[in-house]
Amino acid sequence: MKIVITMYRKFMRLTKQAPDKASRREMREWIRVDFDRYRTESDPRRVEVLLAQASRQYKNMESGMFPH
Repeated sequence: MKIVITMYRKFMRLTKQAPDKASRREMREWIRVDFDRYRTESDPRRVEVLLAQASRQYKNMESGMFPH
């Protein structure tokens, strides 16, 4: 599941834009917990849905959460 690892890394890189250490730490913890929650998912359709949700969440975070 290389695409899952790529998505995880994108989220982690995005946290570098957080305004302070506490926010960055909280976001990283949230990301880690969320990805760990579905670590054992093996149904390809479910994985596809989860990746689509993650992609939407990433776009929301990228566009709305941090000042450009």
